[in-house]
Amino acid sequence: MAERTQTYASPTRNAPNPKDFVVIDKELIKGLTEKEVELEHLKTVIVGLNEKLKVREDLEQDLAHSRAQTQNAEQARTILHQQLEEAARRALEEAEKNKKYQDILIRQNADLGDKLIQQQGIIQGKQSEIETQRHVINGKDRELNELKHTLADFEEVKRQNQQYKRDIHDCNNSRKELQTKFENALEDHRKELEHEFKMREQLIAEKNELARKLNQAEAKIVQLENLIDTQKKMIDERDDEIARLKKLLSILDDIKRQRDQLQASLREFQEERDKLSKQIEDLVRQAQELRAKDEQHFQELMAHRKRVEDELLAKERIINEKDTMIKELTSKNLEMQQQINALESEVAVKNDLQNKLALAQELIEKISDAKERLQKELETASDYLLEQEEKTHKANLTALELLKQLKEAENEIEMLKQYVIDLKSRIAIYIPARDDIIDKKLAEYINNYPDRSKLKIMFMRESEGVYQFGSRRICVRVDKEKINIRVGGGYLSLDEFLDIYTPQELERLERKDPLKKFSEKVAIQKTLVGNEIRESSPIRSPVRGSGNSTAGLSSPMSKSNRSIRSPLKKQPSLK
Repeated sequence: MAERTQTYASPTRNAPNPKDFVVIDKELIKGLTEKEVELEHLKTVIVGLNEKLKVREDLEQDLAHSRAQTQNAEQARTILHQQLEEAARRALEEAEKNKKYQDILIRQNADLGDKLIQQQGIIQGKQSEIETQRHVINGKDRELNELKHTLADFEEVKRQNQQYKRDIHDCNNSRKELQTKFENALEDHRKELEHEFKMREQLIAEKNELARKLNQAEAKIVQLENLIDTQKKMIDERDDEIARLKKLLSILDDIKRQRDQLQASLREFQEERDKLSKQIEDLVRQAQELRAKDEQHFQELMAHRKRVEDELLAKERIINEKDTMIKELTSKNLEMQQQINALESEVAVKNDLQNKLALAQELIEKISDAKERLQKELETASDYLLEQEEKTHKANLTALELLKQLKEAENEIEMLKQYVIDLKSRIAIYIPARDDIIDKKLAEYINNYPDRSKLKIMFMRESEGVYQFGSRRICVRVDKEKINIRVGGGYLSLDEFLDIYTPQELERLERKDPLKKFSEKVAIQKTLVGNEIRESSPIRSPVRGSGNSTAGLSSPMSKSNRSIRSPLKKQPSLK
C-alpha cells in the first residue's frame, strides 16, 4: 500500500461539530422506571397465561377434530358398506338375468335341433319316396323294354312276311333294318342307363348339398316334389304308351294268326331268326347284368349315404349335448364367480372395518398419549415460565442499573463535546508533500477555504494524484490552475465534489459511530425484553393445523430446551 504522507499542523484539524455526534435517546432513559418494569413483568405473566389458555383451546380443538374425523370415517365406512351391498345385489340380479338368458338359449338350441332332426326325417322320407318311385320307374322301363323287344320282333316278322310276299330278296334288307333298329334300341338303352347313372350322381351331389346346406332343405324338398310330380307324369305317359302297346299286341295277335299261315314259309328263315334271338338274348342278359350291377352299386351308395347321414346325426347329437354341457358349465362358472366376487367384497369390507378399527384405536391411543404429554408439558411450562419471569425481573433491574451508568456516560460525552468545541476553535494547517504540484495546490485550496466547517472529511494522500477521501479512493489533477477530481467517466471541480460526497461520507461515519450503536442496542433491548421470552417460551407449540389431528398434537416441548437469552448478553462493557 502506498505510504501516507498526509500531515497536520494541529491534532484538532477537521474536528467534528457537536451536532454531528449521535444523541442518546433521553426519552428512553427517562421512561424506563421501576414501576414500568413491574408493569412489563405483569404483562409478561398475563401473556404466559394467555398462551396456556391458547394451548388448552388448541388441545380441545384437536380432540374435537379427532372426534369429527372418527365420525366421518364411520360414515364413510357405512356408505362403503351400503355401496358394496348394492353392488352385490346388482351382481346377483345380473347373474339371474344371465342364467335366464342361458336357459332361453339352451331351449332355443334344443328346439332348433329337434326341427333339424324333423327336417332330416322329412328329407329321408322324401328320398325313400324318390327311391320307391325310381324302382317303379325302373320296373316300368324293364317292362317297356321287353315290350319294345317283343314289338320289334313282331314288327320284324311282319316286315319279313311282307317282304316274303313282295320279294325274297328284300328279306336281307329287312334283316339289316332289323339289325339297325336293334342297335338303335341298344343305343337308346345305353343312353337311358347313362341318364340313370347321371341321375344317381346328381342325387349323391344333392345329398352332399343337403348335408352342407340345411337351411335350403325345404326349397330342395319342394324341388324334389316337383321332380316326383314330373316323374309321375312320365309314368302316366308311359302307362298310356303301354296301353297303346297293348293295342298293338292285339293287332299282333291278328298278325300271329297270319303268321301261322305264313309259318311254313318262314321255316327257312327260322335258323337265322334263332341266331338273332340268341344274340338278342345275350345282349339282354348282358344288359340285365349291367342293370343288376348298377342297382347293386346304387344300393351300396344309398347304404353308404345312410350310414354317413346316421353318423352325421350322431355327431350333431353329440355336438348339441356338448354345447348344452358347455353352457351349463358356463352358467355354473358364472354363478361360482359371482359367489367368489361377493365373498371377496365381504372380505374387503371386513378388512376395511378392521383397518378402520385399528386406525381409530391407534388414533385414540395417540390422542391419549398426546393429552397426557401436553398436561405434563403444561405443568413443566408453567414452572419454567415462573422461573423465566423471575429471571426477566432480575434482568430488568440489571437494565435499570445499566441505564444509570448510561446517564453517567452521557454526562461524560457532554463534557467531551465541550472539549471538542474548544479544540475546534483552533486553526489547522494542511502541509503538502514536497515536489508534488497537485498536493501543493490542494493544500493551498484547503488552507484558504472560507468555511472550514464544511471540511469535515480529511484528504489522505497515498501517491501523486491519488487520495483517500473517507471511504473513497479518488484521482486528483490540476488543469489550468483548477483542481478537478475524477468521478465515474468524467471530472468534477473540488467544490462540486465536496458538496456531493461530503454528506455521504458523514452519514457513513455516523452509521459506524460506536456511541450510536450502543444507544440503538439499549432501545431495542428495552422494546424486545418481553418478546424475547415469549418467543422462546416452552408453552408455544409448533404450527398447529386443523387438517391433521396427529400433526396438531406434536410435542410442545420439542423446542423447550432452547435457552432464553438474557438482555445482559452481548452488551458492550462500560469500562
